[in-house]
Amino acid sequence: MNRDWHSSFATGHHHIDQHHEELFHLTTLLDQALFSHSRDQIQDVLLFLEEYTQYHFLEEESLMQSVAYPGYHRHKHEHDLFKDMTQQVRILFHSNSSLAHCVFCLRKLIDRMMVHIQTVDIDIASIAKGDPRETFA
Repeated sequence: MNRDWHSSFATGHHHIDQHHEELFHLTTLLDQALFSHSRDQIQDVLLFLEEYTQYHFLEEESLMQSVAYPGYHRHKHEHDLFKDMTQQVRILFHSNSSLAHCVFCLRKLIDRMMVHIQTVDIDIASIAKGDPRETFA
């Protein structure tokens, strides 16, 4: 899995692409948290993900709804799964699980979100160009 942002992942929508780049950068912060054994840094990564799954997903979903994007329901379903996964990691974190286990779960979640960007969100590029495809109809 490529954990570096690349312009080929860009959708053409400035805010969405900026958010995606932040998510790719989050892997660096997660690595730093692991090496420092800092619960505070893990907490910061988790807080970022909680906020990200709210504001970023809302922006994507609003964009898709504004053009009656045919893949909206499937896309939103994946967003809801990411929100649930983030909540489960929060519960795990507060249950005082080992830092290594929390980092493993966060890495798995972030990796899955990056795959989502590379395979599902890339279709948002068609919306930014004004040509929504019926990829997920």
